[in-house]
Amino acid sequence: MKRSLFLAFAAIMFFSLISDITAQSAKKVALTWWVYPRFTTAGKDPGVYEQEIADRYCKENPNVSIKVEALSYNGGPAKVNVAIATDSMPDLLIDDPIRLIADYAARGALVPMDDVIDLKTIQPGFLADCYMDGKMYMYPISALCYCVGVNKTAFEKAKALDKLPLNRPDRSWTFDEYTKALEAVKGLPGMYATALWAGNEQGDSAGRLLVQNWGAQLFSAGNKRITLNDAAGVKGMEWLLSLKTKGLLAPGVESLTMTDMIDLFNQGRVAVGTYYSSDQYAVLLGMQKEKKAADFELVFFPYPTAPGVKSVTTLAQTGISVFKNTDPDKIAAAKKFAKWVCTTPDIVAMSQGHIPAVKGLPALGDTKNWSELKLMEKWGAANSVYSGRTLKGLSEIRTFWFPNLQAMFTGAKTPKQALDDFVTSANKVMEKYYP
Repeated sequence: MKRSLFLAFAAIMFFSLISDITAQSAKKVALTWWVYPRFTTAGKDPGVYEQEIADRYCKENPNVSIKVEALSYNGGPAKVNVAIATDSMPDLLIDDPIRLIADYAARGALVPMDDVIDLKTIQPGFLADCYMDGKMYMYPISALCYCVGVNKTAFEKAKALDKLPLNRPDRSWTFDEYTKALEAVKGLPGMYATALWAGNEQGDSAGRLLVQNWGAQLFSAGNKRITLNDAAGVKGMEWLLSLKTKGLLAPGVESLTMTDMIDLFNQGRVAVGTYYSSDQYAVLLGMQKEKKAADFELVFFPYPTAPGVKSVTTLAQTGISVFKNTDPDKIAAAKKFAKWVCTTPDIVAMSQGHIPAVKGLPALGDTKNWSELKLMEKWGAANSVYSGRTLKGLSEIRTFWFPNLQAMFTGAKTPKQALDDFVTSANKVMEKYYP
């Protein structure tokens, strides 16, 4: 009798447990995903492709629904800031670590992602930009590298193709060779040799990368202080100024922005783009097909260097973060979706970055068989250096770069004064967060 009662009780408990598990697995979870245009989706309005991704996931996971809302780069950051201030954040956001880590994670608005990320699967060069205070707050999906974009057709017209290191396996070149290449296309009608900008902090790492490739170190050991104003850094700043004095720059460097430079390059009015990211390759090809850009052949090169200096670049990453809320089921579902997006090969291949964060996934250069992109993907993955994208206080530090660059180009400061003043102001901020 006792055995029968025990078996009956055990059966009730078993079926009760099964019922609870089934109820939990069937629990409906509604997620909201805010998205910037971080995928290459020609012909589709912002957010359409991302909603297709979400719908595909929900079909495989019917207990989850995902609403996508597209953000613009003009108003998006302000909207996110308001959402954080009013505790009305979305569940997920796809963005770069400058905002996700250096801003939102630093303010305590995100949850760690360590429990869903296997570090062994992530390319090492990606990891630094995912961390803050020893925890990962972003699942990286891909990155683009910044490099030099060259209008090969312009050099052919100038009969100066020999000035480009096209026949070198790594296409490496020195600053002396780079300057001579600019001088060779200086006289082309309707075209400027190159362009720099100091209109705002957008694309501010471009000038610093050129300075770093003279051998200057952006950070001291431990990344707690900025050290760009050493002797090599001053040489780099002097070289930047020399481009203006030699007439090699598009006019108005003091007020031009990065997007101005890209527009000029795509219009065929600048021969050498000093900050041409790998994602612009696909964009340019699409624009040329639609007759919205000049018809020319684009080729990529690493940044020039001083003799004996290894050419370096920085990776601009894209990743997905999950915002804090009081519902653990929503957080768990959001993390699972983020991992799925960042590890699904065809989705990663459509992302703007083109260099996948997860090892073994195909890069866009391989997917499209674009030899130029393959070259820069390989160089970017191997030669990237930490650029401080996840520093606390980075948003403030960035504001010191362009006014000092402006002052140098207007003659208000010498190259050394401009660099010293930037470093001094930046390190005062660093001292607040890293005493």
